[in-house]
Amino acid sequence: MDMKNYAALASFGLETFKNCFSKDENVLVSPLSLALALAMVLNGAEGETQEEMLKVISGGLSEDEFNTFLSEYVKGLPSDEKAKFHFADSLWMNEDLKVKKRFIKNCEDFYNAEVKKVFFDENAVREINAWVSEHTDGMIDQVIESAAPEAIMYLINALAFDAEWERLYTVDDVREGEFTDIYGEKTSVTYLDSEENYYIENEKCTGFVKLYKGNRFAFLALLPAETADFEAFIRSLTGETLLLLLASAKNTPCICSLPKFKEDWSAIMNDVFRAIGLEKTFSDQAELSGIVKKMTSLGDVIHKTHIEVDERGTKAGAVTAIMLKALGLPVEKPEVRLNRPFVYAIVDKDTGVPMFIGQKVLA
Repeated sequence: MDMKNYAALASFGLETFKNCFSKDENVLVSPLSLALALAMVLNGAEGETQEEMLKVISGGLSEDEFNTFLSEYVKGLPSDEKAKFHFADSLWMNEDLKVKKRFIKNCEDFYNAEVKKVFFDENAVREINAWVSEHTDGMIDQVIESAAPEAIMYLINALAFDAEWERLYTVDDVREGEFTDIYGEKTSVTYLDSEENYYIENEKCTGFVKLYKGNRFAFLALLPAETADFEAFIRSLTGETLLLLLASAKNTPCICSLPKFKEDWSAIMNDVFRAIGLEKTFSDQAELSGIVKKMTSLGDVIHKTHIEVDERGTKAGAVTAIMLKALGLPVEKPEVRLNRPFVYAIVDKDTGVPMFIGQKVLA
């Protein structure tokens, strides 16, 4: 595939991340998990909804081209004992729901989706959360608290990443220091010091690339200029600039300090997706008849992430759960207005026997 396809996936990730920016919490999104969950929805989208989704997440590929690209990409990512990458997809649907065969086949063929028919009760919630825990290596143990009464399907992606550094930190590399937050407040943290070989520098930032075992995966760190506005720096990032920064890393020794950290983050992503262009997709006008015949829309998109960075390496997990809900059709209420002659009765409801019966033909 052309590099522009990877650039489009990176752009989707950066635009999503930028719209999650907050000064009050540490944000962590998994663009790959989000893209895989949306890719399953794409296979049931039609008309303008499909066009909108393809524009935002594929960079202009057709549905078949995007399925092939994303499927080959994730299935081709290496995984071994020292650098493990795992992804899993699943469809959880009401037992009596009639789902389009093409939709299920595409989710199974391209994304290895497991298809589960359940009755959405507390047992199903426990089963879904157990599946999530299994496929995130226990890093995320719950994605839904209860089954929403309007839910007819959940489309779920889970990711797990666990890799050792190419060069592990030793006891001598660990020290205590201070971290200055976005408000200027200082906090004591544990730093991991090392000399790395890939240095990044341009007019906006400096940074480094630290490799994991196998050299396919890497940790990329970018530090804006000390006088820079951090939010403005975030806003300036694009998928293309991220790829260029990675490609421009110089084979130059640099002294690096990385704080140890452990974070959990979660959010409902619907407003973020609307902000990046998926307005119709996340409205009641979404065209999703390629999934089921009945009128439906997408409910909450729950996204949860976890990361641990320490002397050994990095563990990270993500889950994305997209609810498909039935839309209630407008009910035409029948009218009975007793404004002309009528019969009436007082009856025994259990037996139907009329205790009184009469008519009213005069006002």
